[in-house]
Amino acid sequence: MDFKELTTVQNYNDFFLDPRRANHHTFYYHYTRLGSVDNIFKENAFRLRNLAESSNDEGEKQHSAGEGEVLFSVCFATGTSENLPMWYLYSGADGKGGRLGLRKSDFIVLRNAKVSLAEVENSPSHPLLESPVPLGKDEYEITAHDVLYIGRDTANKGNLYRAKYCGDTNNKILEKTYQGIMQEGHLLTKGLIWFYEKETRIEVKVPKKMLKKPNGNYVVLLDLSDVIDRLSLRVAPEFSEPTEEVIGRYPNIKAWLATKIEKSDFAGEINMNLTGKLCDDCPNKNRSGESSHADSNKNQREESK
Repeated sequence: MDFKELTTVQNYNDFFLDPRRANHHTFYYHYTRLGSVDNIFKENAFRLRNLAESSNDEGEKQHSAGEGEVLFSVCFATGTSENLPMWYLYSGADGKGGRLGLRKSDFIVLRNAKVSLAEVENSPSHPLLESPVPLGKDEYEITAHDVLYIGRDTANKGNLYRAKYCGDTNNKILEKTYQGIMQEGHLLTKGLIWFYEKETRIEVKVPKKMLKKPNGNYVVLLDLSDVIDRLSLRVAPEFSEPTEEVIGRYPNIKAWLATKIEKSDFAGEINMNLTGKLCDDCPNKNRSGESSHADSNKNQREESK
């Protein structure tokens, strides 16, 4: 059944809970800071974050682990074109992030990769406090899900809602169907405002008893050994000639293979200057309109963690 043919709650459950559903895309892209890309190559793994602590959408909070479990996740955009909001929301206000890419065959391999658990200092991007602990197959559950974007159809009167997925298909659904989808909470849903992400997510559920410190900060490491040589790395449009700037600052990217770095299709065409705009009211901003040199150094240190 095609997405546009879905009408009932059961239709949507059957469609999105099919374990093969997330394998349907041609490419999977992970947008992030270059410091994080460097750390991914250093650790040879994606870090999956605790969804309950990292979620920025109220709807997806219903999609969570059971009472005795913790849900960790890593996100991928499946749109084939570069995504300007993703560059800035996930790779930093300076607009100089990276996009790691996987083909479908490698995404399927990644879904079966080795999993480890580790405690970090203060946040998911900070250094590990201990060596990662490999988890046995009976100590976690790994799944992959496509996101269903859903919300009220404000353009029409009455109790109509919209459901969107991947392309530009709009399903009009009744309020009863909408309420059923949201109340059951089986599907990974987000509000329509996030539709530009076209997101697929790998998730790992871990029993809470595996987390030795109840108040500790933990991440799950998803091993990249079987796909790392086939990853692609593209840098954001604000890099005109990125190679020297990137490999000079990020040794693990350099060691991975600098010649594989791709320029954006829009290199040199965009200069958002978000750092300056966002810091209009920063107390340490100097007269030239830029953050102080000390703040700049601090930001660089934080990103490299």
